[in-house]
Amino acid sequence: MSSVEPKVAPPFRTRVERAKLMQFAEGLHLENPVHRDVESARAAGFRDIVAPAGFIISNTVQSKAAKLAAFGIDEDRALAGEMTFDHKALVFAGDELTGQTRLVDVRERETDRRRTFFTLQTTINNQFDTEVLVINEVVVVAEVDS
Repeated sequence: MSSVEPKVAPPFRTRVERAKLMQFAEGLHLENPVHRDVESARAAGFRDIVAPAGFIISNTVQSKAAKLAAFGIDEDRALAGEMTFDHKALVFAGDELTGQTRLVDVRERETDRRRTFFTLQTTINNQFDTEVLVINEVVVVAEVDS
């Protein structure tokens, strides 16, 4: 890996909406009522409906175009290379999520054309400043033939 001067995208903020959580859980046919019913979630000891693991990503907490532009990545040439999710804490309906993406590595590789691999890390916290999710992703950009 090559070292890069740390760069960060502008921070983002979003609120987790209960109705969207319920729709997401219904679409996945989740049977556990803590993902669909406030009373069930509270009876189980949670403060509100629990977000399923994939909800934050599907809910798009951050504009892809803005995130890539912050690092000079052309969205039209960007491909998803790899993505991992490290869930640190539960997310609930009503949570105010804030986060920021930083560029942690840039590598180039020559094959049939030069490709640049950008490694980005997004950290997301809730309103209690508890880290809830860390997303690591690799974005691949191939050079265009002239």
